[in-house]
Amino acid sequence: MKNRFSTIDVFASVNELNSCLKGSRVGNIYDVSHRTYLLKFSKDEVKRTLLIESGIRFHLTTYEWPKSPAPSSFSMKLRKHTRNKILLNIQQLGVDRIVDFQFGFSSVLYHVIVELYDRGNIFLCDAEFNILNALRPRTDQNTDVKFIVGQKYPVEEAKLEAPFLTAEQLKDLFSKCKPSDPVKRVLIPHTLYGPSLIDHCLRIKSLPPGIKVNAFTTDDELVGKATEVLHMAEEIFQEIKTAEKYEAFVTYKLDKASIEGEEKSVKVFIDFCPYKFSHVSESPFDCFNTFNEAVDSYFSLLEGQKIDAKTLHQEKQILKKLDNIRHDHEQRLKNLETQQIGNRRKGELIKLNLQSVEKALTVIRSALANKMTWSEVAEIVEDAKSQNDPVASKITKLRLDVNKFEMRLSDDVFAQFYNDLSSESEDEEDDNGDSEVHSAVVEIDISKSAYANARVYFDGVRQASQKEQKTIEASEKAFQNAERATQQSLKQMDVSARIEKLRKTFWFEKFLWFISSDNFIVIGGHDQQQNELLVKKYLKRGDLYVHADTRGNQCHRQKSLRCTGE
Repeated sequence: MKNRFSTIDVFASVNELNSCLKGSRVGNIYDVSHRTYLLKFSKDEVKRTLLIESGIRFHLTTYEWPKSPAPSSFSMKLRKHTRNKILLNIQQLGVDRIVDFQFGFSSVLYHVIVELYDRGNIFLCDAEFNILNALRPRTDQNTDVKFIVGQKYPVEEAKLEAPFLTAEQLKDLFSKCKPSDPVKRVLIPHTLYGPSLIDHCLRIKSLPPGIKVNAFTTDDELVGKATEVLHMAEEIFQEIKTAEKYEAFVTYKLDKASIEGEEKSVKVFIDFCPYKFSHVSESPFDCFNTFNEAVDSYFSLLEGQKIDAKTLHQEKQILKKLDNIRHDHEQRLKNLETQQIGNRRKGELIKLNLQSVEKALTVIRSALANKMTWSEVAEIVEDAKSQNDPVASKITKLRLDVNKFEMRLSDDVFAQFYNDLSSESEDEEDDNGDSEVHSAVVEIDISKSAYANARVYFDGVRQASQKEQKTIEASEKAFQNAERATQQSLKQMDVSARIEKLRKTFWFEKFLWFISSDNFIVIGGHDQQQNELLVKKYLKRGDLYVHADTRGNQCHRQKSLRCTGE
């Protein structure tokens, strides 16, 4: 897929723009991105928009491109020096992919130089080609020339003409390449013709486009055929360079894509060219009256697809954010429910095991009251466990540093039931696992009684229930706000991400106007100058002229009433 201008494309675009833009005045400059700019021109009430993308393309556009909300510093600099200036000339510097836009008058002249090779660049220069601003300051590694503010742009270093390879140069070139290399691939880097033109000339000379060097029996035959191809390419190259009008072509292919659940054919552009090369007829193509129309259609579709993909990604991010809010809310409610169930269960287990808890509290309190160390208390518990003491065996962990300990308490009724069941079952491990469901590790506060510890857990149930209710009430309002913000964001993205074709502006839209209920167009001027223009230029036979003279009004409104005939 072609993604930037070639030298031939630069020829065509420069020649077409000179015929329609020369003498136009710059209205304003906008930036679409950090490397794409829109220049608004007007001439004889005809408005045109020039799109310049650094390193890629420049052409007229009839689409409404999304603009940056605030102009960049480079855009402001261009506005300062070129706004309201007249476009005097557009020229290509030699045969390089460098274009010079000249703005101003005879006394005040500015150059906007656009580079369309490598990473691309845009320079604003004065009449002497001194750089006033650069989109991307850089230093040429080969010549060590600095392209920065204050330096002079090296116009004289541009290639003045395309080099034509002689027979000796071709022999040397083919001797250094591999025998399996295609002839086209060998020639393209050493010429300015491009792959499309070389491919076309090979076909005209009855040679396959992918013919290889070793397909020729002798070197003289190879050099002879290559020379013929280059001569034909030079003729077409010069023809395109000097032409004033072009019939352009855009080739494409049809791919299947699923759109809103339906499989449809989608047009995918492949190439654009200002000349009907041989490969154009081999695939479906669209024909355009001008090269600028073809390029505008080609890149607008590509950029539209990129913006659609970017918009889809942003929409997914916004919807994912809403899903995360919903998931976080559900997880919070689930945790509160789990907390209520756990606290209620622990409180009930303490009530069912009051005697064991009270005995454990009594033993530990008496040990601490006798000024035993924590390690000694732990030894007492371990000794009791070794003697199969039923209370000590329930103590799982001592946390005397926070005045607490943990006990594994169980519902004795269910525990006895599962123990009886396990003795009769063949799979004891499964039944023991089920019995574990009816026991839990409960944290006991040494400073409180068994009832007080149970009350702490029941209070936790009540607090979690109240918190759950408040969370549900607050979440409903938060959900509504989040969904409203999401819908607003999606609407803004949908508006800002569209590349739509500009509607043709009618002549009367610069005046005050409306269409009456009788299908008449009523037109009035904004001021006295527009009123005079309406009468002198647009008032025709059969129109109705209405004039009102009101005391205190300096500007008198005149309204032209014309039937549209529709």
